[in-house]
Amino acid sequence: MKHVKKGVREELEFDKILDLLISKTQSPKNKHYFQNVRPFSNYNQLKTAYKKLEEFSFAQEDQTFPTFQYQNLQNAIKLLKIENSILEVEDFFGILHAIYFSNKVFKYLKNNPTHWPNIRQIFSTIAIEKELVRKILAVFTAQREIKDNASPKLQEIRLKINTCLRVSGQYFNQALNRYGSSGYLADTKETILNEKRVLAVLAEHRKKVNGRRLGESKTGSVVYIEPKECAHVNEELIKNQEEAKEEIRRILLELTNQFREKRDWLVCLTKIQEELDQLEAKRQLGRMYKGIIPKYSNDKTMEWKDAYHPLLLMKYKETNTKVHPQSFGLDTFQHMIVISGPNAGGKSISLKTVGLLQLMFQCALLVPVDDESVFCLVEEIFTDIGDNQSIENELSTYSHRLKKMREILEHSNQRSLILIDEFGSGSDPVLGGALAAVFFEELYKIGCFSVLTTHYGNIKLMAEEMSGVQNASMLFDEKKLKPLYKLHIGRPGSSFTFEVAGNMGISQDLIAQAKDKVSLENIRYEELINQYQRLNTALEKEKHNLRKKTQRTHTLKKEFDKKLEYIEGREKRLIDQTEEYQRQVSLGKKMEKVILQYKKGNKTKEVFAQFKRLVEVESKVPVEIKKVKRPPVFKERKGKEEIAFKVGDNVKLVGGFDVGEIVELKKDKATVVFGIMKTQIALNRLEFPKKKD
Repeated sequence: MKHVKKGVREELEFDKILDLLISKTQSPKNKHYFQNVRPFSNYNQLKTAYKKLEEFSFAQEDQTFPTFQYQNLQNAIKLLKIENSILEVEDFFGILHAIYFSNKVFKYLKNNPTHWPNIRQIFSTIAIEKELVRKILAVFTAQREIKDNASPKLQEIRLKINTCLRVSGQYFNQALNRYGSSGYLADTKETILNEKRVLAVLAEHRKKVNGRRLGESKTGSVVYIEPKECAHVNEELIKNQEEAKEEIRRILLELTNQFREKRDWLVCLTKIQEELDQLEAKRQLGRMYKGIIPKYSNDKTMEWKDAYHPLLLMKYKETNTKVHPQSFGLDTFQHMIVISGPNAGGKSISLKTVGLLQLMFQCALLVPVDDESVFCLVEEIFTDIGDNQSIENELSTYSHRLKKMREILEHSNQRSLILIDEFGSGSDPVLGGALAAVFFEELYKIGCFSVLTTHYGNIKLMAEEMSGVQNASMLFDEKKLKPLYKLHIGRPGSSFTFEVAGNMGISQDLIAQAKDKVSLENIRYEELINQYQRLNTALEKEKHNLRKKTQRTHTLKKEFDKKLEYIEGREKRLIDQTEEYQRQVSLGKKMEKVILQYKKGNKTKEVFAQFKRLVEVESKVPVEIKKVKRPPVFKERKGKEEIAFKVGDNVKLVGGFDVGEIVELKKDKATVVFGIMKTQIALNRLEFPKKKD
């Protein structure tokens, strides 16, 4: 897309979005970039920009990813170009923090070798850097002051300075005590003048104090004197301080020259900081209106679902006012939409939403739409929204619109997006309507994406009859005579001219006279549209109620399914417990028989043989039952004989005593009812009860 014209940006309120974006960025360079941003016209570039934004957004939500904090390195880069220039302390620490961040990112990427390909691409121009960090920390303390041991010479000079300060302080305190006890000093006794401690001497005693006079108070009642004993020490102190400044300048120049050798690397680091600042600004802006990265297609296809105007969404968020989304589609075959309906019904907002979101999409910003929405690129956007009367050019609204229409017809193509509000208005309704119809046909021939709003009946009728054009309307509550601000695709909307007039107190006689002056066909057409809108409004309400009921039904179904799953699980556990209990009871009775034989005095060898057989029987692997065709009769092999089970048979567990009835057979299992208990049991664990003699 070409550079967006100023008029288009203003009409679509794109400047307001950019102002918000600029407020989120910390970089002066990026503020200028966003002021003059150019939408992408290449899918690959747009895709790359969105992928970087997506990864960066995910990374910032990851607690283990280093937290980004922008560092402005532009001033440092400029200074490094100037020979013998010295970086400011803030510049050194800005570079230090930027290096810290990049080194942490490299460490994070090393620990996640298969993730974050686009962030890797951002950092691909630099490598991990430790030498510059070491050099900065060798010179500065954590409080950003020059270390005493930054050089041997500086360490020696500062030792001298400390000695001078100590000696000067001792001499001054002696003089302060001596002259203070003599009553020569004012109430303040001392002060600081020209970075020196001086005595505050009463003017009448100034000749009694030995020292150099450095000044006096405004009234002249107090004279400021440097004690004679301190003078030569202070001169030595000043000399050492000047030497220290010179040495510090030499140290910083040497350090700057070392950074100057790494200037190309630092330029790449600066670009990374600027790019991350852009991404952070976009991320923060998108969070204000819950924007997403939409799907996009190389084809000429737009399919927007639940699209919101971001500024409107943010405006009404504070008051909890509901904002209705817009949904529609445009493609090669259905490339025009004509929106009609009453004034103040939201037609212009719908129009602006289309243009604004398209611009935001092509600038790789997050957009407030459903994640199933699909966007495509357009080459240029043409707009004609609002009253464009120009006093400077002495153009009327209609003249200005004609000028814009000429520009649109001359420069638009199939990949353009045309947005026109109140299409054809501003002139005689009959003549203007006829000219609007001609313009409408020309736009149709071009095949561009067009979204128009109009009150003209002939335009609505043309849209109804022409393939590739969709009528749309803003829904209106005729009973309350209030707009619903909902866009409905499929049928034209009425202006509700006579209904609104009646609601405002205009007499029915005057309304009837007005109707007489309108052709019968137009009256019938408007009445049909009104009737359709009434039915459509009622249908929307029913659909809304149905959605609420459906949602409630789904909620109840989920609750029921959850409870059913719990009950079935509990039933299964009870069945398993019952089966295990019956198995243990049966085993216990068999064991009891063996023990009884032992007590009766049977041979130990025979008792142990019975015990061994019992263990082998209880621990054997069940024999797989082959599937048989219905009717459900299953044969279970037991030793050499086969047992055939069928529904209705009385059975018991092998070695058990309780008799139950088979009510269902399925594969190698039978459902048996024991009294009030129903359970599933493997066929190889069932047998027929013995008949009583």
